[in-house]
Amino acid sequence: MPSGSAFYSEYVFTCEDNGYGMTPEFVQRLFVPFERAEDERLKGIQGTGLGMVITKNILRMMIQPPVRALP
Repeated sequence: MPSGSAFYSEYVFTCEDNGYGMTPEFVQRLFVPFERAEDERLKGIQGTGLGMVITKNILRMMIQPPVRALP
């Protein structure tokens, strides 16, 4: 659609991490549900390991139009 269309939008998502850091091995599993890094420094931090999975799915839904079944 042309950029002047009422149906056209463009979004830029930028992520920045200033936390503890991640090992290269953990980066490979970053989007695996319930996956958390095994690090003694993180033992006291609560979390489910779903944040990045949920974020990825939200962005995927925004980028692709949802599939709808026809009656």
